[in-house]
Amino acid sequence: MVLASGIFVLAPLMLFEILAEAALLSKIWHQPFRHLCRFTLRANCWSLLAGIPILFLSSWIYDRMVPDDLTGYSAREPMAFSVVAVTYLLATVIVEGATAFRWLRRNGFALAVGQTWKGVLLANLATYAVLVPLLYFSGRPNSSVHEFTADAAWSSHPKTKVIFIDSQDGCLKSVCVDGSDAETIVPMGVKDYLVSGDLKTCLFRDSFNNLRLYRRNDKQSDLVKLELETNERFQISQVAFSPAGHFVAFAGLSGRFVEVIDMASGRRVRQSLDTQAIRSVNPSIAWSSAERLLIVPGLITRSAVSILPDFTLSVQPVAATNVPGVFRCYAHSAGDDPEQSYATDSIGDVEAVNLDAYARSILSIHQKNQPEKPLFYLSVPKSHDTRQQFPSDVAFLEGGRECLFGGNGRIYLLDIAAKRVGMVARGQAFILLTERYLGRP
Repeated sequence: MVLASGIFVLAPLMLFEILAEAALLSKIWHQPFRHLCRFTLRANCWSLLAGIPILFLSSWIYDRMVPDDLTGYSAREPMAFSVVAVTYLLATVIVEGATAFRWLRRNGFALAVGQTWKGVLLANLATYAVLVPLLYFSGRPNSSVHEFTADAAWSSHPKTKVIFIDSQDGCLKSVCVDGSDAETIVPMGVKDYLVSGDLKTCLFRDSFNNLRLYRRNDKQSDLVKLELETNERFQISQVAFSPAGHFVAFAGLSGRFVEVIDMASGRRVRQSLDTQAIRSVNPSIAWSSAERLLIVPGLITRSAVSILPDFTLSVQPVAATNVPGVFRCYAHSAGDDPEQSYATDSIGDVEAVNLDAYARSILSIHQKNQPEKPLFYLSVPKSHDTRQQFPSDVAFLEGGRECLFGGNGRIYLLDIAAKRVGMVARGQAFILLTERYLGRP
């Protein structure tokens, strides 16, 4: 697809350059147009090859000139594009000029040095005057943002708590939308996590894919080693911890079992489940408000798993109308969870959709039945700088007038009506303490 689309775009551009340059050079050099078409074909092929190292140079230019935050990227990208365009022009003129001298000499055409360079320069200036604006306007960042701000203190929900993984040190942190009350929840690297509503206990997967339980009250991190089969993967939805943090449970997939770990003694107990007592794909698990009772949803009915005093497990079916109260925990699963996506959200008849297109990352907020008429849009090309990945996660705040979205290691707040965007924190994989991120049985 990449090769075909590249040829589809490159072929007409090359044809335009070959014919336009030949036409202009025939006026300046006073040579036949047909002969000059052969020269411009050869010259443009050589300049195309010479552009390969310029691609690496342009990446370096963008890295030096363009900040990696959305505000700086939008402001500085036009300047970086201009510098790259001039760089390409200089390289093209030098390569095509050298090709011109060799071609003229081989074909017995005598031209003054100044006239040769004049022809190459004017021909390329003319084609660049057409192609550069065309490429810029087709590939520039495009959005309906009216104002960028350094923070989001203007929010109508300034004290809404945002939980996120810090982009710099990988720790799990929280902050209010207005930037106040910043605190560290887990002082070590986190990939995905399940955190209690009071933010005192967190079950998370670290950078080595080990599962850890961290209790903030005693500043202790307990490593939970799950004995998984090599072909069995797990998501955060498959693990849970008890309200007091004394137990951790894991819902097995291939073995149709639930395993409970006593964090104080390290003892483990495993209990097989009925084939209809657990979902066939990506099972989930949640703890009740009781310390020794957890819930496992099944294909037909839920199962209540009780931890008995002798540290054995008792499994009983639970009717849908008699499910015990659930210990409220909030989770952000890793990107490989097929049942969990944070790229879309909706409130009422308004939805926010992230589109990871071939050449662009696009955020569109629109009425559900009118996606072609967005209330807000943000479109950022991927072609110039692979760091730029906007947007990623998105979540509406209460009322639907504002929403959070992530991009390139930043979390931003958007006022949809005012089309104002402000940065909340340097982070990723964020959640809110709302029903959307609530672990459910």
